[in-house]
Amino acid sequence: METLWFVFLVFLVGGYVILDGFDFGTGILLPRLARTEEEKRTCYRAVGPVWDGNEVWLIAAGGLLFFAFPKAYASAASGFYLAIMIFLWLLILRGISLEIRSQLAHPLWRSFWDGVFFLASLSAALLLGGFLGNLVTGVPIDASPDWFLPLWTYFLPSSRHGIFDALTLLFSLLAAVSLGRHGAAFLLVKTDGAIRTRSRRIALRLWQGEAALLLLSVVVMVWTRHPVLARCAQRPLGIGVLALAALSFLLIPFFLRTEKGLSSSLCSSLFLLSALGATATGLYPYLLLSSVNPGQEPDRLQRGGRLAHAPHGASLVRDRRPAAPRLHLPFLLELPRQGAEPGGGILRLPPAETRRIGNPGGLPGSPSGPGSKASGAPRGGFLS
Repeated sequence: METLWFVFLVFLVGGYVILDGFDFGTGILLPRLARTEEEKRTCYRAVGPVWDGNEVWLIAAGGLLFFAFPKAYASAASGFYLAIMIFLWLLILRGISLEIRSQLAHPLWRSFWDGVFFLASLSAALLLGGFLGNLVTGVPIDASPDWFLPLWTYFLPSSRHGIFDALTLLFSLLAAVSLGRHGAAFLLVKTDGAIRTRSRRIALRLWQGEAALLLLSVVVMVWTRHPVLARCAQRPLGIGVLALAALSFLLIPFFLRTEKGLSSSLCSSLFLLSALGATATGLYPYLLLSSVNPGQEPDRLQRGGRLAHAPHGASLVRDRRPAAPRLHLPFLLELPRQGAEPGGGILRLPPAETRRIGNPGGLPGSPSGPGSKASGAPRGGFLS
């Protein structure tokens, strides 16, 4: 059942990235695409009816994460707290700019909210890439689920890093360029005339930059022997998803050159979904990887419905074994080692094979044993 929840979570996140990615891309490209007020209104009309509905996918993904994996939700929400708050405020500012821009006809008013729409969309895309980069490279989880990432520290390879560092910044740039190209493909379907022509030209240029960043990201992950890419390439499902992502990515410029907007938009959506699927395949069965000791692989899955802080990450799998019966016993006695002084037991939880309850059989030196002074005392008395 946990695997099914994991698949649903990836599907919801992928749906949000695809649908709201259209809106992010439109906002990123607005200064380059729209030169007149009428062209700007055309771009706003393309995303105006759907932007708020697209955010429902994000709410559903957060609700599913809370319901299915509450410990992982609590740990991730705590560690990414600053970035999550910034991301939510960016979504709020983007929504405000879409709703109240047309309330006044003054050029300064509309130019201001155009700038807010652009900056909020670009910053949100960069943060989404930062989230993805930290999921891939790992977060500082150790024996405790409490951790926190600042927005940045210094852009050097180190175990102490922030949301943006030398590697995650590469993922952020890749996300911004990908969503910009994704929005241009969307506008090919929703617009015509000069905006459609510019969208096709900009989408082709962004595809070239996206290909360079994607190749650089793969080279860096191979060079650093990153476990996510290695696990994805070792699994048949991962190989299939990677092949689907590569095929859909290579078909995008073909459909752009032939001006087939719907086909290019579908290939763009398929590429984003396949890329997220490949990442999820490499992460499974973990939701959060640890960057504290990323070179070790756990011998087995640590289960229990909570973050299992193995050296390599946090397991999302719950324990399917029935819970052990709770025994309400007064004492758990660890027998003294051979040669030790009688009566040297201590009150603690010993290994299972050395546990004894009370004083079975009347042990010498115990309060209820035949060699004790209080042989008539009931079993389970305090240890001397």
